[in-house]
Amino acid sequence: MNHRTLFLLTAFATLLLPDFSFARSDTAIFSTGRVVAKNMAVVSAKIVSHVVAINHDVGEKVNKGDILVTLDDREFNAAIALAEGHVLEATAVLENATSTFTRIETLQGKGSATRSAFDSAKADHLRAKAGLAIAKAQLLKAEIFLEYTTLKSPVTGTIDYKKIEVGELTAPGGPLIKVTDEKNLRFETGVRESDINSVNRGDEVTVLIDALPGVEIRGKVAHVAPSGDPATHSFTVRIDLPEAEGLRIGMYGKARWK
Repeated sequence: MNHRTLFLLTAFATLLLPDFSFARSDTAIFSTGRVVAKNMAVVSAKIVSHVVAINHDVGEKVNKGDILVTLDDREFNAAIALAEGHVLEATAVLENATSTFTRIETLQGKGSATRSAFDSAKADHLRAKAGLAIAKAQLLKAEIFLEYTTLKSPVTGTIDYKKIEVGELTAPGGPLIKVTDEKNLRFETGVRESDINSVNRGDEVTVLIDALPGVEIRGKVAHVAPSGDPATHSFTVRIDLPEAEGLRIGMYGKARWK
């Protein structure tokens, strides 16, 4: 490996490092970080279908359970109707098989029916029971797929982005809408390995936000990563923050540990 290649690899690795830095004074330890949402959710479709309605736009506030997107449900309603027909048919078959089996069983007990007839009636009865169970399972599956045509918000928050429009076709797993809780915030920072043993879950920490000069926010450590980043020799720490005027997701600042 020549010197030019080594230089390029080192520069590339530096670009990939998290945006954390550390400082120590005689009285305190500081680590930089940013404000992130404690709760957020990316809503995606589980089925392929056309979008028929989008009820909220970017920037609008929604509650948990609110309907965000409605998909075309005609195919799935038809599947339910078909499954319900199969359940009725299977129910009738089972009733007939049960009646026949009961009659043959009674006759066989009186010696008026052969063992072969009894075994055949019993097998038909078991197949009919299985057929009804399968039909009911198919109906349940169809009902579940119908539920997938209504996409609801899993959290209370604000629409962060929307990547779908009415008339477009969804793809299973593809991100459609992101909902972010702007009230419950955290400060995410990296604490260097030489200081991490002084940080414990539940510790109170002072957070200073660059965009809010003079404001000290008292947070509480909610999570300490069990393993460190070998590139930065730091451990990710998440600090729960109380509501504070002007505090927004993405703001940078620093945590003061002592």
